[in-house]
Amino acid sequence: MGWIILILFIIVVLIVWIALTRNSKDSPVDMPVGEHAPTAHETPLRTQEVDLGETAAEAPAAGLPTAVKLDDLTIVEGIGPKVSSVLNNAGIMTLVQLAEAAPEQLKEILEKEGLQFMDPGTWGEQARLAAEGKMAELEALQQELKGGRRID
Repeated sequence: MGWIILILFIIVVLIVWIALTRNSKDSPVDMPVGEHAPTAHETPLRTQEVDLGETAAEAPAAGLPTAVKLDDLTIVEGIGPKVSSVLNNAGIMTLVQLAEAAPEQLKEILEKEGLQFMDPGTWGEQARLAAEGKMAELEALQQELKGGRRID
């Protein structure tokens, strides 16, 4: 009986190890900014030019205290794990890509997934601030928002 448990344990460890090593090779975190993992149903995205200036990757050199993960879209008010997954599937993997995306493009992506109630109007601005490492400004902006929308 002890041998069966040991064999099952080894099999589970191997499966977990294989799953973790396979996923790390395809991780969008390791890709250069502006690139994303191709999908089977990928369509070209329309983007608008946005000057992001200094990015979070350059922020430590400027002395800004930040540990922003450029692929964590949930830092944006109004984006949770589900919406982040929808945006990732549409090719928007980083805060920089989110900042460059037009609100109309984001709305179209959301509507295709049945999320027409979402308002991406401030997402680009928030993503730009986060990507630039301007966390104090981002927090101030988010205090004015509810669910990613400006409060009147």
